[in-house]
Amino acid sequence: MNIVYIEKTDNIDDVLTKWKRKMPLNIKRRMVKNKVVIETLGENAECKAFFDSKSKDKVLENIGKKIKDMVMGNGYRNVVISNELKKNEIIMKNLQELNILNGIWLFNYLVGDIIDYIAMKKNKEINKMEVAILVNKTTSINMENIINIAQNAKILNIVTENLGVFNQFEEKLYDELGIMVRVTNNKKKSLLKTDVIINLDFDESEVAKYYLPSKRNNS
Repeated sequence: MNIVYIEKTDNIDDVLTKWKRKMPLNIKRRMVKNKVVIETLGENAECKAFFDSKSKDKVLENIGKKIKDMVMGNGYRNVVISNELKKNEIIMKNLQELNILNGIWLFNYLVGDIIDYIAMKKNKEINKMEVAILVNKTTSINMENIINIAQNAKILNIVTENLGVFNQFEEKLYDELGIMVRVTNNKKKSLLKTDVIINLDFDESEVAKYYLPSKRNNS
């Protein structure tokens, strides 16, 4: 399934080529007013729109049309749209011809692709990265994702409140597949050294209990 990830960006440089990013800010602002760009990422693509959310309806309608034309013009139909864009009814009205996928459902089936994308952005290989998975539920897709990531990542930390079950799973992975993972719920240390954090089923209050890398760096 070929997919375009569509989002609004407030970063001017996201919609400029590298050499144009060096221009003065006032010139860049004139160049990117209500601009939409698309970038191919293997079989998938990323579409970013730069505009003022308080723009007039006509401008927002034009943004929606630009996104649709750019996506379809590049041969795509399947899209995942950011929550921020979904709130804009005028833009969304112009995207109805596209096949809008459920992001949460899709995320569970594209975790591997997402990690590949992050690795590409970081210019790192997955087998040199430390990955943490936030997970409490032992659904079949969760367990499959854990196995797939553990086979590729340098280090995989399973961060969970369900220690009993996942400790058993840790032993099973090692005994049957020779795969080593770490199971933990250390609030202060378990996420601090990770390159990628994948949240499979923690809610916001559960995530807030843990020290994230950004918190460490800001302290």
